[in-house]
Amino acid sequence: MDLKFTASESGPIQVSFEPIGTFFVLEPDESIYLRTPIGTLDSLQVVWWTGGIEVWVDHPGDHTVLDENGTELDTL
Repeated sequence: MDLKFTASESGPIQVSFEPIGTFFVLEPDESIYLRTPIGTLDSLQVVWWTGGIEVWVDHPGDHTVLDENGTELDTL
C-alpha cells in the first residue's frame, strides 16, 4: 500500500521517518510516498505539526520511500 504525503501550497515541510531518522524536505505541492505492506499499517504512527510530518515505522526493512515518479529514494 502506498501512503502519500504532500506539502501544501503555503510552504515547504519536512517529512521524517522514525526511529530511523531519515527525513525529506518537500517543496510546495511536492509529494513522496511510503510503500508499506498492508500487514504493517496498524503499527504506523503519523504525527502532524506545523511545518512537518513524522512517521514512526516499527518494522525497519519493510518500507520504501518513493518520489512522485515512483523512483525509490530510500528503504526504511
